[in-house]
Amino acid sequence: MIRIQLNKADAQDLLVLPGVGPVLSQRIVRFREALGGFQDIDDLYDVFGLDSSVVDDEKSWVTVDATLLRPFCLDTVSFRSMLRHPRFDVETTKKLMRARGRGFQALDVILLRSRLDSVTLHSVQPYLRMCSEP
Repeated sequence: MIRIQLNKADAQDLLVLPGVGPVLSQRIVRFREALGGFQDIDDLYDVFGLDSSVVDDEKSWVTVDATLLRPFCLDTVSFRSMLRHPRFDVETTKKLMRARGRGFQALDVILLRSRLDSVTLHSVQPYLRMCSEP
């Protein structure tokens, strides 16, 4: 069986997946690019138009290398840029920006200060990192 690495595959590669045609393969690639990479296979459930039964069927066909994620630099990212990411809504972004404050702090300190619920924290944490040194 062919195993497709979701964070590397192009739209053509995805056409071999059961239930995926040209439109859905393009949507998967666009969603992956908007995310900065898939964190895990379950991220496919969030692709518009991709039925959950199709995702369930694809799980044995795909793998995800989460080391290929392209996270934001939380210490420099703008509010507007963060909102363009599918995992960040207005409230989450406000909480993170307030917790970030001014000056350097460690990512774990900012995440703790943000008081995000555990589900949201799990969803957004892989897409965040600090880029500046203290």
